[in-house]
Amino acid sequence: MNTSTVASHGVAPGRFFLSLVLLALACVAPSAKAATCTPPGPGVMNDTTFQAMLDSCAGQKITFASGTYRFVPSSTYKTGFTIHAGTTLQGAGNSSSPNPTIFDIADSGAYQALLWIKDVSNVTIEDIAFEGVDLTTNPQTAYSSGCQQGLEYGHAIWVYSSAGAASSVETVTIQGNSFHNFNGSSWITVQSADTDPTLGPSAGVGLHSEVVISENTFYSTTIPTAIGGCIGSITPGPTGQGGYSAFMISVMGNTKDKTYGFVHNVSISSNNPMSASYVEGAVALWSNVNQVSVQYNTVTGAGNLLPAVTSQPVSGGTSPPFEPHRYAILTYDASHGTALGPDTIWIVGNSITNPESCGIYSAGATNLDINTNTISGQTDPWDATLPKAAISLNDSTTMAGNPILNNNLPTNYTGLAIAGGNVSASTNTINVPGKIVAPSGTTGSFGIKLTSVPGGGVAGTYQIQGIKINTSSTSNATSVVGYGSAGSASFFGVAQSGWTVTGGANPALTWYTARNGTEYGSLIHGAVPNWTFGNSNVPLTADGVVQTASWHP
Repeated sequence: MNTSTVASHGVAPGRFFLSLVLLALACVAPSAKAATCTPPGPGVMNDTTFQAMLDSCAGQKITFASGTYRFVPSSTYKTGFTIHAGTTLQGAGNSSSPNPTIFDIADSGAYQALLWIKDVSNVTIEDIAFEGVDLTTNPQTAYSSGCQQGLEYGHAIWVYSSAGAASSVETVTIQGNSFHNFNGSSWITVQSADTDPTLGPSAGVGLHSEVVISENTFYSTTIPTAIGGCIGSITPGPTGQGGYSAFMISVMGNTKDKTYGFVHNVSISSNNPMSASYVEGAVALWSNVNQVSVQYNTVTGAGNLLPAVTSQPVSGGTSPPFEPHRYAILTYDASHGTALGPDTIWIVGNSITNPESCGIYSAGATNLDINTNTISGQTDPWDATLPKAAISLNDSTTMAGNPILNNNLPTNYTGLAIAGGNVSASTNTINVPGKIVAPSGTTGSFGIKLTSVPGGGVAGTYQIQGIKINTSSTSNATSVVGYGSAGSASFFGVAQSGWTVTGGANPALTWYTARNGTEYGSLIHGAVPNWTFGNSNVPLTADGVVQTASWHP
């Protein structure tokens, strides 16, 4: 997400006036006894009238009937509609319902976000089908999100704490809805704004209560560039660089301050499916975000049906191919140290299939709990710059006492990749398939890749033990490849099944001084600085035999 454009293009949702025929407004006027409010029925929504209805029904439950509510922006770029504190928007059902309530956006213009929850609390949006493309066109189309001009349009819902807001945004529920083919950098956005020199910092989101995004469905069925959006590995930005994000859910705090502007207590759970094959991923957690759970979601694909990147991207290149950032679940310090990285994050019980770059990717995050996830079908082999795997940690740390645990990682290019940080991993199962079909063509696969010192970074500390790495392939299956010396005392003890300590077509654990460096022959204690490979309680074995040296054919 390009957060700089939020301030420059205005986020305060206003009312917009147009000369279209006004809809008859059937909203019941608020009163001390009124609990519900009846909006206009299905049909073409007038911008001014719809906002007036939301104003009149503030603090009440607004029940929308089955049918299609067609939103036609009165100019090419509009901010969207403001929901007031204490208000519930209740539909008759999402797209899986036989009689859904559909909010559809015409392709005549774009909203920054169709609905805004801005500096207010106690808001619920439930059982509505949100359509980011115009259902009246064939093929379905949408107005440009403005991404190539650095604009931020094409979102469905934006939960926002603005700079200078007096109170944080609390108790928000987005549940039971469906979302289809929005072309913004995210479909649901939860954000605490950057500090403004004049207005001051934002108050934050979820500081005292929970923000819930649960039991929704998400469907990406066409490439964003075909419906006015951008994808970082394909579309050059205003400066010629790639790097646009395109995620279904994005959670971001202040990127310029370590003291103010946090997003806390977000629960992203039981969303099924999150069909992310035509966007970069399902969930992104950015700077100044903490105490967030991403649990029991079903993610099918992450950029795997976008145009393939068929050669190693050039880091910092100004023309495609740009680095593919196709991550089902992402935790990332977008501030690069100006703010705080994501902290205290639970990623638990998710089912992820066919994520191109990574099932779970973390960079600059702390206190991660990654457990009981099943991830398969990761294929991106371009890991010369960034680690790529079903689970990939780059300069991140796991929770004390909560290692990467009980994850099932079959049929991936790499099961687990770690580069730097302070990481513990235990009792995971990795099945290495041998040959896979990757964007580069047919290639072999790996169980674990571990880089003790990431590029330009600080040597990490690791406790890797009790992992089972298996293969039934007779070739092209590498168990473990490691690089470099750890920053302090580290341990590596795993059970390799399908590999022998020497000989055979499948390489067992092999360790090098660095990428393209020389091999460490011996793995006995002290041979690789700060590394211990197995002990009597947790040995390093290959087909049950203790391994004491790097594998050799």
